Amino acid sequence: MSAQVVSSVLAGIAFDPHIRGVLVIVVAVTVLIGGIWLILSTNVGSRLGFLVTLTGLFGWMAVMGGIWTAYGIGLVGERPEWRITEVNVADLEEAQLEEAQGAPQNEDLPDVGALLEANPEVAEAFDEGTTVRLGDIADVDEELIADVNGWSIIGAAELGEPQTAAEAALIDGDAAQFETSADYVVLGGFETGGKPERDGDSVVDRISNKVTSTLQVTHPAHYAIVQVQASLPTEVPEGSAPLPPTADADEPVVSVIMVRNLGNLRLPSFILTLVCAGLFAFCAYLLHERDRVVMADRAAAGAS
Repeated sequence: MSAQVVSSVLAGIAFDPHIRGVLVIVVAVTVLIGGIWLILSTNVGSRLGFLVTLTGLFGWMAVMGGIWTAYGIGLVGERPEWRITEVNVADLEEAQLEEAQGAPQNEDLPDVGALLEANPEVAEAFDEGTTVRLGDIADVDEELIADVNGWSIIGAAELGEPQTAAEAALIDGDAAQFETSADYVVLGGFETGGKPERDGDSVVDRISNKVTSTLQVTHPAHYAIVQVQASLPTEVPEGSAPLPPTADADEPVVSVIMVRNLGNLRLPSFILTLVCAGLFAFCAYLLHERDRVVMADRAAAGAS
């Protein structure tokens, strides 16, 4: 290793948080674990005290790892996220992802006005003059447009996460189409696949869906498509609030196709739990064997 590399590494080390973090760990291990070993060694001896300390440490870490695994906290892995597979312009039938080729096109989607006219109870949920999209209707009654060519409409309330992933691809990705989020209008989104959702909000539906979802070991691929369209240029009069962007019907619809990556959020803490539980069992076995030897020696000494 050259002197330049060493100097670069040392230059990147700061007192806070690097040196401070090392000092905190060293002091914590020395005071907490070392203090317990010191107290035990004065009563049962240094070697036995060390073994008892290790047994308690691994047992506590196994319990802590189990809690981390249950709640998905502490030592976490990769979080679930939407991963972009491709950005399609104008024609989903030419998409590289085979599952996306059958996604609903504009002509396959039901007319919003006709839906509201045929379902006045749904129309009452929106203020007069409000621009209503299919995602807004799905929030009110998801069964009304539950299946379009095997895809379901993503409600406006649930579109936030896939829309954020799509925005990163549309602005900063390799296939970027726009400069800012103000240059386009989000038309809506579709999804298909994944584990089946519950049929209702009753306690029975929640319990049955939880049981069947847990027993289903495999995770079917979960796909989503977010569609956007370039917005019309608008001029904001001086002193007035900016108007909401309007989609340009002459521009092609851009579809961001993505797949759900489930990540491995609980895997590191689960591995920690298994390792520490195994070490705890091994240390407990050594303590048990030691007790058996001691009891055998005491019995032999009493007999003699």
